[in-house]
Amino acid sequence: MGLTNYTRDLILTNISNNELLVLGLRVAKKLEWDIKHISANGFIAINSSKMFNKHSEITLRLVDEMPDIESHSIATTMYDFGRNKKYIESFIEELNSELTNIDRAQLEQEYEEIKKSFVESSVDSLQEGTLSYEISNMDFFDYFKPTKNYLVTPIIIYLNLALMILMLAVGVDPVNPSAEMLLFWGANSRNYTMDGELWRLLTACFVHIGVIHLLLNLNALVFVGFVVEKQIGSLRFLLAYLLTGIFASVCSIYWNDNIVSAGASGAIFGIYGLYLVLLVFNVLEKSIRKAFLSSILFFVGYNLLYGFAKEGIDNAAHIGGLISGIIIALLFLPGFKENTKVFLKKFSVAIASLAILLLSYVVYAQIPTYELAFSKIIQQFSEQENTALRIFSLPPETPDDTLLHIIKDESIPLWKSNIGLLKNTLNTELSPENLELTKKLIKYSELRLETYELIYKSVGQKTDLYNMDIEIKSREIEKLINEL
Repeated sequence: MGLTNYTRDLILTNISNNELLVLGLRVAKKLEWDIKHISANGFIAINSSKMFNKHSEITLRLVDEMPDIESHSIATTMYDFGRNKKYIESFIEELNSELTNIDRAQLEQEYEEIKKSFVESSVDSLQEGTLSYEISNMDFFDYFKPTKNYLVTPIIIYLNLALMILMLAVGVDPVNPSAEMLLFWGANSRNYTMDGELWRLLTACFVHIGVIHLLLNLNALVFVGFVVEKQIGSLRFLLAYLLTGIFASVCSIYWNDNIVSAGASGAIFGIYGLYLVLLVFNVLEKSIRKAFLSSILFFVGYNLLYGFAKEGIDNAAHIGGLISGIIIALLFLPGFKENTKVFLKKFSVAIASLAILLLSYVVYAQIPTYELAFSKIIQQFSEQENTALRIFSLPPETPDDTLLHIIKDESIPLWKSNIGLLKNTLNTELSPENLELTKKLIKYSELRLETYELIYKSVGQKTDLYNMDIEIKSREIEKLINEL
């Protein structure tokens, strides 16, 4: 028994596997399960065909000496809160009811009818060696163990966890880390990334905005990573994850001009986009397709709608990752056909990689660079402003001569410099929002300059005559700061 599955052996006497199969199908129909797969080795069903229900896949296995029945959650959940145990207990209760009065002749007749719907043994996912069989026999902790055909996903999980542990070890807030700390550890932001720090397009895929953010993303990755990596191979999976993550980061800074973004969700959406194509184009086993297509559509649709409805979610990265994942999968498709030459397989991987890198460059080239120049101007303005405002942090016992010197030779020139800097900015290309901001900052700087000149007169002349004017200017400044 794992955190997302529940299994019970069926200890029955005087009941053949054929009879158990018939009785099991009767019970499944009573419980309104959706039968997806039937063979001589058992059946696979979904607990509900309703899209918005919590789906579980229930498997009756007759391949071993001891028949068993298992229920495991489908797709993105790491704990089932007892749902799977409940499904199995309901099945066993109904099965015991069927066993109280059985007609063996009737069971044999029903079995002969059921045999007509058996899948061929070569495509029977209840046979050992198929992906469905492997999933149904997975323990929760198996998802975190690297193996020959499942190497990249566990490594990605461990890299994300290791980075979070390092961040927490140096004092980063586990719930709400600051933008400064996120940027220090490699988060993505237009002004930083476009200022020669392109590596942030990749590193941002491994930095997370707190522990909860990390766990939610790993929850979304762990199952889809297992299924997709097993199906397409570790190299393809690694390239798809990294390339969709990079493209998602590019889309983020293209759409958002002043946010700090981080997290694996863009790359994860890319893997879901790839997974969706595999499902639609019948690359995965039949039972896998039927079981997971509605779940994937629900995951993608729900998260995109939630992202549009709630502030603070980088839907640009989600959409970018999803689109690039779909593109990569479509370009991978020729390599999935049987008897495909090795050259064609490698060529499809190379074309997919080049296509996403080229698309990333095209989108990156469309990002307006004047915003970066404006950001640098604002940064210079802020540095000069902080220096000019230091007169308000001087100790009360500061001599008047020292205060006058600082106001005249430092603060007033800095405010004049800021006014000139901002007025020159009006002659450059600005977005409507930044144009309005620049005008307000000019007004703010002019009020500061006038206030400092009044303070200089008041201190120099040792008079209170200017106090009323200083108070009026201060109120105007406070009002303008609130608007900003």
